[in-house]
Amino acid sequence: MSPRGRQVDHMNGHWRFLAAACISLALSVAPPAAEGKTFVYGLPANPESLDPAKTNHVFSDHVIWHLYDALTVLTKDAKEMKPALAESWEVGADGLTYTFHLRKGVRFHDGTPVNAEAVKISYERQYLATSPHYSSDPRNAYESVLRGLIKDIRVVDPMTVVIALTYPRPQQFAIVKIVSPTAAARSGKAFGRHPVGTGPFKLLSWKEDVEVVLARNDDYWGGAPRIERLEFRIIPNSDRMIEALMQGQIHFVPEVDPKYFERIRFSQTTTPHPVIGLNFYYLGFYTDRLPFNDPRLREAVIRAIDAKRAVQILGRGAAIPAINPLPPGSEGYDPELVQPSYDPARARQLLREARVPKDLTLTLVYAAPLSFYAELMHSVQDSLRKVGLNVRLHEAKSWRDLVEEAKNGVGEMFFLGFTVSTPDPDRFLYPLFHSKEAAQNNLTRYSNPKVDELLDKARRPMESSQRLKLYQEAQRLIVADMPMLFMFHLVKTAGIDGRVAGLELNLYSFPADKLVGVSLRD
Repeated sequence: MSPRGRQVDHMNGHWRFLAAACISLALSVAPPAAEGKTFVYGLPANPESLDPAKTNHVFSDHVIWHLYDALTVLTKDAKEMKPALAESWEVGADGLTYTFHLRKGVRFHDGTPVNAEAVKISYERQYLATSPHYSSDPRNAYESVLRGLIKDIRVVDPMTVVIALTYPRPQQFAIVKIVSPTAAARSGKAFGRHPVGTGPFKLLSWKEDVEVVLARNDDYWGGAPRIERLEFRIIPNSDRMIEALMQGQIHFVPEVDPKYFERIRFSQTTTPHPVIGLNFYYLGFYTDRLPFNDPRLREAVIRAIDAKRAVQILGRGAAIPAINPLPPGSEGYDPELVQPSYDPARARQLLREARVPKDLTLTLVYAAPLSFYAELMHSVQDSLRKVGLNVRLHEAKSWRDLVEEAKNGVGEMFFLGFTVSTPDPDRFLYPLFHSKEAAQNNLTRYSNPKVDELLDKARRPMESSQRLKLYQEAQRLIVADMPMLFMFHLVKTAGIDGRVAGLELNLYSFPADKLVGVSLRD
């Protein structure tokens, strides 16, 4: 049986619970729902910005999702593109040139009409240094992606724009949100506090660390939402968050801490909704400096930790043990490609071979938005102590602070996760393992010229089967180099109040229709 099969067998009981929860949610028959109410959405942290060019922070994205639209939107399973601000498009013979035809009559929240020039500005402000609309302060979250992807953008007429790509990744059109050029020029660096898009909701108020309130956009091109106000309530304490959900003060929590699963499962007022997304969480090593520039120490740490057992026990069924860099739902996933197995005796031998001093203390940096993460890091600390490695745990104040500390090389190890919106293996492998991404997304500073070559080659136009072979070869090299311990894939479980009707979630645990068709029962 393959490693993947063993994982599935272990998870059968949990999957039965997840399936039952999904069926219960899908088949529940609701009485007529009232319109014009306030939908309350729980978030554990404040958004860092509401400018879609300047952030890919998950708690910002939950709000941004409802404020803006892109040219296209992905289906719930992220496998297909659907029309959004572009009502149709044609693909050139080269497979790289897309001609988009925009919806007529759409306006931004400030009344500015949506046209091809607004699309061009929204793209170029993020990556093209020669554009008058470009700014690198604060940094652009998708600049490296778009700079490599976009070859040219050309306005044909007010409602037609042509975008030429350097490699075939049309799913990326869905990540670029179109913003009001009038508002962006007026607000400048402050646009993240004064966002203006075309989405079904528009910003009403933002009280730092308390709430973000959006009002219904009655002129939304996709139809006005049924609810009148959308309130994102910021509750950093997970106990308080769940209590508010159980008492009906919050209608939706996108990610519930696993320790509350049983409470929600048997609740009469709340429904659990599992989402198997595209993510993986890892223990990263700084491979470009002492002590983890020695592959023997990296392998020793990997073999010292029984990650599979720890994840299955501490994750309470909310996490699938990882074996390599891709999640099972990603294209190019290889269930036979497995990182070094748990072997504490071999770990001790490797430490002796590497002549690791007994007084060495390693610092592991992590953040704990879920209690599961903290429990897991203490388990890692204990496992390494048993083979003779001392570890000091350093908890960052927030996930955002953790990312900044890892970029700055704080400590010797760090625990992080990476989530994408499409099953394309490039979305994981290029940012995390290409040397050009070092200290940006590739926080382990991993560098292998052959891996770079394979990842670059896979971005050229070619048959899908050829591309997947390149990615699988790159994965084999990555696993052999051991820049990180692949730990788990998180199954996010959302909590939904029983009065909510019509809510469906995508792979990000975002409302698939941006709450347009969602309503609240009396």
